[in-house]
Amino acid sequence: MDMFGTVRFKASREHLWQAFSDSAVMKQCLPGCETFEWTASGQGVATAAIAIGPIAARFKGEVRLFDVEPPVTCTIAGEANAGAGGFVTGLAKVRLDESSEGTELSYFAEARICQRLTRLGVRRVDAAAKEIATRFLDSLREIVERAAKAADRPAPERAWLR
Repeated sequence: MDMFGTVRFKASREHLWQAFSDSAVMKQCLPGCETFEWTASGQGVATAAIAIGPIAARFKGEVRLFDVEPPVTCTIAGEANAGAGGFVTGLAKVRLDESSEGTELSYFAEARICQRLTRLGVRRVDAAAKEIATRFLDSLREIVERAAKAADRPAPERAWLR
């Protein structure tokens, strides 16, 4: 299954890049995420409870970043296992480009599912994957844009000077 797209953020790419490296932000953005931590070696370790149709599973997985050029591009490789529920592997290339209104995030992702999840059918799994990606990007946009607005506001004690 392949997914690709472009999402516009009203924030600098530095704000967006910083959000990617924040474990709390990633946990908040990933649907069903219970835990997420970036390790000292640059790997992300996570658990998430996800339901796709009649199959609900708790996935444990990790992501690795490579070809990293902050704050412009990186490649993300990940895998998650739910035991008898199946497993998922994926690879995503992400690029952040400055635009007149902030930042454009472009992505191309490939994912493979195995075992029990394949019984649901390609269309159902594709739809679920796209829904998860959309929810992640919408949450990320909301958090990043809120943080960017807060950073642009004058400090309260100095507001009277303006």
